[in-house]
Amino acid sequence: MATIYRAGEQVVKAYGQFVVNGKISRQEAILAAAQASNKVLRDLIWRNKNEGVETIPYFCFKEYILGVEYDDIKKRWYATLPVRTLESLNNNRGIYHVAPKDDVYETMVPLDRGFNSMFKGLDSFQLEGRLGYIPERDRVYIQGAEFDETYEILVRVIPDATSLDVDEELPLSPELEIDMLQIALQILGVQMQSPQQTQNDNQG
Repeated sequence: MATIYRAGEQVVKAYGQFVVNGKISRQEAILAAAQASNKVLRDLIWRNKNEGVETIPYFCFKEYILGVEYDDIKKRWYATLPVRTLESLNNNRGIYHVAPKDDVYETMVPLDRGFNSMFKGLDSFQLEGRLGYIPERDRVYIQGAEFDETYEILVRVIPDATSLDVDEELPLSPELEIDMLQIALQILGVQMQSPQQTQNDNQG
């Protein structure tokens, strides 16, 4: 898999080959590559789902080991996600797997944000001994046990490629990188035409 920086270089080269007098900055190319990567991932996931395939290819994920901190206001422990997750996936599927670092197969239960207020005081509140997590912006709140600062969790996410560092690999297979390149050129084509169209409209 190519890094985002390398993908941006490929986009710059392809844009110069297919667009007469076409010149774009590497930064524009990197952003277009990341945006195109997001679209390719969404299309793949939705296409598989429509075909009855619920599993997601492993190359789509980024894995992180995260420490926890205590939120004095909400009185709960949380871990901060290092990247944004891919949007437009149902039920926060951008966060695919959360588990204790020392037992990665003990999957935590994804919970709705209203879980605490809805079930507080009921027998089900303690998740029958299991751990759960609640996504909230760039945080994952965990509950179901007592924790401390030494506790760590494994989080597997489908990342928003625009939030990755340029030296990180795109979450795409080599075959899908071809689709990414084509879509990136389409994105840039639309963006580069817009100023010209606006100028023509103002002169008309």
